Amino acid sequence: MLNTYTVIMLGQRGSGKTVYLASLYKKLSTQGELGFFLEVNSAEKRKKLKNIYTQLTVEEDWPEGTQVQDLSEWTFTCKVQTPELPIYSACQFTYFDYAGGLLTDELEDDDENIDNELEDKINNADALVALLDGQRICELIRGQKSGLIWSIKDLPIILTIMQKTDKPIHFVISKWDIVKDHYTLEEIRGRLLEIEEFNNLVKLRTQQKTPVRLIPVSSVGMGFAELQSDGSMKKTGNLPKPYQVEMPLACILPDMIKKTLEELIRKKEQEKQENISVQPNLSFWERLTGFFGSTIKGVIETVND
Repeated sequence: MLNTYTVIMLGQRGSGKTVYLASLYKKLSTQGELGFFLEVNSAEKRKKLKNIYTQLTVEEDWPEGTQVQDLSEWTFTCKVQTPELPIYSACQFTYFDYAGGLLTDELEDDDENIDNELEDKINNADALVALLDGQRICELIRGQKSGLIWSIKDLPIILTIMQKTDKPIHFVISKWDIVKDHYTLEEIRGRLLEIEEFNNLVKLRTQQKTPVRLIPVSSVGMGFAELQSDGSMKKTGNLPKPYQVEMPLACILPDMIKKTLEELIRKKEQEKQENISVQPNLSFWERLTGFFGSTIKGVIETVND
């Protein structure tokens, strides 16, 4: 049975969670230098992600965000092919993409079951990823009202949820293509740490010796869209070139690898006399460990350093 890791994606409406997942799948749907690729475990979901990415690329309008009634679940199987073996499945990742309105809006009575389901999923998750809207962070630094509202209304709700778990947490700065020319990652970190709720959560995790990572990504890449004076994003006609969309997954993996390696080693010891191959999977995880340990860049691993 495959190891399956559950990742909850949190973020307010408009932060870009659905587009991020479409870009992640686009980038990792074919085997690259890592020697693995991701496969969506549903033809319908695979088609939906492709349609989202196609709309993102060729249509004037941007893809719609997840609606409150849609509790999107995306299961990716990590596939590996080696010179000695055919393609085999190494593990699975299930992403839950919840509508931002579930976090920031008052729910109607009919939505209470959705709210309870969200809480259950969070309690059983292996990792939480919060997508922080890079545009709102820029507005916060500039002292604009929209950024201030985000910092006192939307962000604390996400932080309150994240403080209830002892699982790994990661903060992803979205829309880095419109942030990088104005602020550095260190400046973003400094401003976020000025927010009491954010600072408290980071300090708690630091005391627990648990890394808190700050990861800049762009689902569309540099030069794909331009920020307009009214706050909207206008596409330039260039093709998207997703930037660092794989890094959150790369940062989640090491947290899981140790546990998986220990289990595989234990299993190998128990099955020494049986004709069951464990080494290919072990080599895969060892290779991932080496790759991610040497290539993760542009990430602040411990936010409070």
